[in-house]
Amino acid sequence: MDQQQRSTGRLPLIAFFALLGCIYLLPFNTLINLYDYYHSVIFHKTNITASSYLLVSNGLFQAGGLIVNTGAIFLSHLSHNTMILTHIFAVVISCFLLLELGLFGFINIVHGTAYYYIACGVSFFLSASQALFDTASLYFGARDGKTLLAYTMGVNISGTLHAIVYVLLLLVPDINLYVVGPVYLFTTAVFVSLAGSSFRVGVYRRAPSAPSTEEPERANKWKLGFYATHVFINFVITLGIYPHLMIRVNHLYFNALVVFLNFNFSALLGNIIAYFKPTVKPVALFIILLLRILVCTTYFIAITPSSTFYKDIGNGIMIALAGATSGYIASCDFLGASMLPSKIFSVRVVNAALGLGLICGNAVSYLILYLTRY
Repeated sequence: MDQQQRSTGRLPLIAFFALLGCIYLLPFNTLINLYDYYHSVIFHKTNITASSYLLVSNGLFQAGGLIVNTGAIFLSHLSHNTMILTHIFAVVISCFLLLELGLFGFINIVHGTAYYYIACGVSFFLSASQALFDTASLYFGARDGKTLLAYTMGVNISGTLHAIVYVLLLLVPDINLYVVGPVYLFTTAVFVSLAGSSFRVGVYRRAPSAPSTEEPERANKWKLGFYATHVFINFVITLGIYPHLMIRVNHLYFNALVVFLNFNFSALLGNIIAYFKPTVKPVALFIILLLRILVCTTYFIAITPSSTFYKDIGNGIMIALAGATSGYIASCDFLGASMLPSKIFSVRVVNAALGLGLICGNAVSYLILYLTRY
């Protein structure tokens, strides 16, 4: 009975950290979902393609996050209140950048090449502010394995909801992209601000207590190195194929349903499976990673720019497997890091390795696109 009461009492905490994870990746998913807005409105009179913009802006987005996440490794001794102030600062900066980008598009004073350079700069600083948001969230979430898993689950909830919105927008006839793009950015800023305003209340009232200082040298270096390397390879593979290689198929419904919605929802399912049936055994995680490499390699070889419905079903299955394994591996690696003696330090090392994997995966994607001329 006591165990059931404790489990029920933790539900608000679990939901709170799932919300934080959802808000963390919200700006990144917004930039991806504005693909058609960039293609049809912003860059239609320039030599810049929406795909190349997404590739460059995503690379800058990952770079800014990597710099902050790497620096955060050495800031495990910051106080409780400092982390709360860091979170508030990150929310304010993120909202300002999103509103600025939306305003430029709405009043149409900046477009074409100028908008491209401004948007790329915004991507970099937006990623840095969201990485601060991530750092503060992990500071509290790393103290409990379930809250950490809920946080990683929230990241893919964000992607799934964005994909659903993207699909719904395609169903609107004669949609005015001149209005939808800025409104999308404004709405994202509002959600980030609302979630940010609840952070202090949620942390003070619900976050589990733990010592504010950590001893990094106490961490099991071998296991920490394994989890960091494992999550790095996982996300090199993920960003190596998603979304740039997956949107090569020239079908609008394919991009919306089979790629964006399918991948994010499958990754969410992987997070949910890890929440109830996790494994932190290095051998088991290594085998899952090998299977993931096999799936993604097969997908890359099989996909073609001209696709039939039958092939789309096959592509959809492969994308679902790629998404599910990505979500499961990420959750298990973070859970394993949180079980090491120095929780906050270990989780931040794995998080920095994830960021490095993202930016390396983005570079791999660019190289593949260049070599295959897609």
